[in-house]
Amino acid sequence: MKIEFALASVCGAFALGLAVGRAGPAVVAQEPAPAAAPEDPWLVAGRPGEVHRTLDPLVGEFDVEMRFFGGPEPIDQRGLWRSEWTLDGRYVEARYEAEFMGQAFVGKSLMGYSNADQTYKSVWWDSLSTNIDYAVGYASPEGTHLTMLGSVMNPASGVVEEYQDDFELTPEGYTFARTMLVDGQRTRSMEGVFKRRSASPR
Repeated sequence: MKIEFALASVCGAFALGLAVGRAGPAVVAQEPAPAAAPEDPWLVAGRPGEVHRTLDPLVGEFDVEMRFFGGPEPIDQRGLWRSEWTLDGRYVEARYEAEFMGQAFVGKSLMGYSNADQTYKSVWWDSLSTNIDYAVGYASPEGTHLTMLGSVMNPASGVVEEYQDDFELTPEGYTFARTMLVDGQRTRSMEGVFKRRSASPR
């Protein structure tokens, strides 16, 4: 009886060993992969994206018809506007050439979108001024209207006057209008039509 029990134990151990051998190596638990480090927010804020493409209609060559108000009669002006993307699609850089009251006139501008505070920003300077205009604004949800707000010192009155620039954007070109806000009253300062020469803004 003891012999039979011993044989049975040996056979059982042998069978268990075969089963374990066939099962393969034991599975070792894997350490979870470390979470990716968050990207530097300065790098994220400095990267141009789709929202910058709202400014595509402003890029290209345009025949310009401007009208300036404020005097006894409006003053009309014709000129050429050239603009292009610069610094890897971060800003639209422009140059405007025309005549104003018998003088050669050159204006330059830079416009872009700040990811950090989610606003459009622009600066303007020209050959008949010593001032640099700075404006901040926003686009409509569909991206066809751009509103920029700024201020400028009136050298005649010595008063800082606020203004609003409105752009209506289309693939064929765009319109521009500036409204001054003086003593709570809005008055039209200038307006322009920009007709595209080239077919594509890119």
